[in-house]
Amino acid sequence: MFVLGLAAGNATADGVFYGDYETSWQCEAAGEPYRGSDSYYKCYYGQQGSGWQLWVYSIGG
Repeated sequence: MFVLGLAAGNATADGVFYGDYETSWQCEAAGEPYRGSDSYYKCYYGQQGSGWQLWVYSIGG
């Protein structure tokens, strides 16, 4: 699922911002190492043409 309009930043209470990518597949490839039993990633399309943003979340906090 992709969400439009998420604001970029260094960190949030829910996830950590890891970078911007030109395409969704580049973002997905960069996020794959963060998929595991204690974390997962999501790619969102950023505001104002910033591209695809990679966010990594902890499972179970």
